[in-house]
Amino acid sequence: MGVLFYGAHENGIGLKLYQRLVRAVSPEAIEGFIDLDAFSKRLCLAPTCMSIVVLLAATREDLVALQSIKHLLEDTRILLVLPDEDAQTVRMAHELTPRFLTYLDGDFSDLSAVLRKMTGRSEGAFSNTAASDAVERLVDETTE
Repeated sequence: MGVLFYGAHENGIGLKLYQRLVRAVSPEAIEGFIDLDAFSKRLCLAPTCMSIVVLLAATREDLVALQSIKHLLEDTRILLVLPDEDAQTVRMAHELTPRFLTYLDGDFSDLSAVLRKMTGRSEGAFSNTAASDAVERLVDETTE
């Protein structure tokens, strides 16, 4: 089962989260995107039915942008990271029908645990080096 990740990387939090997720499951199991257009195109390319999608909305504007591609996420299982616990933000998030919600102010250990469970992976399976290499590839692909 594939995992797709989207998180804009303006402030580095997207890359930090991606690295954490790669350590949790494996570099081969996750396709990462830091550009919404590229992520949208990937969602259109191949069936994502039963895929797991991890979305980082670092700002409310990011959340609004994600809502614009909601139709592409219909058959996916969404894990969503929100910028805050404000009632309006949470209300907006629920329009995406996520399976799991967490917030930016955490260390993402809860998200990693949920992702491991959903993918059937054991804890701590991959090294920091593998995760760092995956982040480098993600950044390189985006800048090409």
